[in-house]
Amino acid sequence: MTQPSLRVLLVEDEDTKIAQWRDAVATHNADAEAHGFSIETCGAKTVEEARRELDARKLDAIIVDLRFQSEDGLGKSNDQGNQLVRHVVETQPISMVIYTGLSGEADVGAHPQIKVLDKGGGLQPVFAWLASQKDLFLQLRAVKATVDKETARIFFRSIWPRWSQWTADSDVDVGKALAR
Repeated sequence: MTQPSLRVLLVEDEDTKIAQWRDAVATHNADAEAHGFSIETCGAKTVEEARRELDARKLDAIIVDLRFQSEDGLGKSNDQGNQLVRHVVETQPISMVIYTGLSGEADVGAHPQIKVLDKGGGLQPVFAWLASQKDLFLQLRAVKATVDKETARIFFRSIWPRWSQWTADSDVDVGKALAR
């Protein structure tokens, strides 16, 4: 039987941690049937890369480190991970775990469902979290597919055929009108 595959973005800038993650995913996927799901990963080493991945892919979850190295290669105190968390909360219906050695610095705001896990506990808690959220991921994926299907229907039947008429008047913000 084919197991569902969860699509996960790992936002981590340390090569050794990325390698550990890839090894752990390969081990998990080798026994995906026993786990009930496999994992497909993509990665980002910066907030900018993470934003591009979020825009370009249909993802189920994001795993975020809090502190990223500066251009000089030092992991100076910065708020980039929390900035990404805030961006995701404002723009993406996606589940998230903050996986960091600085759990006290995690800013989940009014979103206690964002899981904060300490790197000192290893990767197993992350996999346990993914397993516990699997049904939510799959249901949200189905909802998104339904919305996409309906949006496609509206686009091909109504929007595209009328686009030239609507955009002939350059003073009208067609995007805002359509979003309503």
